Amino acid sequence: MAKRFILMCVALLSLTATSFASVRPMRLEELTQSSDYIVVGKVTKTRIIDGQKIAELHVTRTLKGNPSVTRLYFSASPGWACDVSDARLHETGLFFLESGDIPNPDEEDLRSIKKVEKFTGGAPFFYISFSGRGRKVFKRVGGKEYVYVWRRGELIYPESLEFALRPDPKDADLGLVHVDDLLALINSYLANKGAA
Repeated sequence: MAKRFILMCVALLSLTATSFASVRPMRLEELTQSSDYIVVGKVTKTRIIDGQKIAELHVTRTLKGNPSVTRLYFSASPGWACDVSDARLHETGLFFLESGDIPNPDEEDLRSIKKVEKFTGGAPFFYISFSGRGRKVFKRVGGKEYVYVWRRGELIYPESLEFALRPDPKDADLGLVHVDDLLALINSYLANKGAA
């Protein structure tokens, strides 16, 4: 699985950066169901390998995926024009991750894969779901953790997820939600899927 995803990442990076495609809106519930892993973690390492940033994530909580996994690796580089994938050393956040597959890797792809595997030790390798929009970096305010939510963005949050703080009173669609409230909502989506 790790090799297949690494191949996909290499192929994505080989695509032209002048693509003018756009990202269709997606509901948080859909993102939750389509992701292979949903975890809280801290980025402990980043490395540039053949022009691609690879991040190591120390997992502190697993909402979806194998709960025994304590380290995950993902591509933190945009693969196309509307991709916002990134990672910053020492950031803590909520990460929605997906695995992938690409057909027919060439020799250059295989060389890159070997370099990535040396960094990851062959561990599972992923990319950030929804073209990077599955990365929600935590912001600490007054000893509590929050996540920025913009109600007019590509990721659609339910109105039931209430803002705890509004950093810009002029923008009613931008706010901070409690991390615990967001995690509870995601857990409810996962529980409802299991009940179906």
